[in-house]
Amino acid sequence: MCCYNLCYRNLCYSVSGNRDYHSVTDITQCPFSTDIQVLCCLCVSFRYQVMAKVKKTNAQKQREYRARRDSDPQRRAEYLEKERASWARKTAEKKWQPMSSLSEREKRVRRRKNRDSQARFRHRQSVLTSAAACTPPSTPSASVQDPGTSSVRESR
Repeated sequence: MCCYNLCYRNLCYSVSGNRDYHSVTDITQCPFSTDIQVLCCLCVSFRYQVMAKVKKTNAQKQREYRARRDSDPQRRAEYLEKERASWARKTAEKKWQPMSSLSEREKRVRRRKNRDSQARFRHRQSVLTSAAACTPPSTPSASVQDPGTSSVRESR
């Protein structure tokens, strides 16, 4: 029996709590497989399996929330109304002003801040893309190596 099925058997046992819970070897027939998403990692000793839930990133959570919010027309309308009210409040409190209402000196200050902010953003983006370009592709681990080939260390 493969490690994958053993992990799901152990997971189902830990969720249900009884020993004679399950004789299913196919993961699609497991009653708990739809409720819990897990990663199956085989330990070094090949005796114990480590179970870990797959976590969503904050960006994924935010995208899903916005998609849910925008899928309902009434909820989206409420959100847009709140945003309009917030924008009106900010302009009324002078927390934000259009460029046309600023003096020449204030315009220069705001433009300088915008240029600096944009330069920092572009630098961050270039660092991220250059790091991704410089990263070598992943190589298979030593356990996947052909049995007939030997590594440099073994030959010394």
